[in-house]
Amino acid sequence: MADCRYIPECDFYHDRLDGMPATAEFMKTLFCHKQVESCARYLYQYHKETDEVPRDLMPYEKDKAQQLMDGAS
Repeated sequence: MADCRYIPECDFYHDRLDGMPATAEFMKTLFCHKQVESCARYLYQYHKETDEVPRDLMPYEKDKAQQLMDGAS
């Protein structure tokens, strides 16, 4: 799969989130370059068709992303 199409505006990718995990670089490789469709931020942005992703949503929080999408529909 190609790199995530949301990299240019992704606060996680550009280290603009508070409390960035120590494993952020590993997570970027995994979620932004290898398993894009597994990223909670990608899923939220793609399905909500918005540029506004919750600032506290981490790439590994797919369940949280799903809850946010279900609750906001």
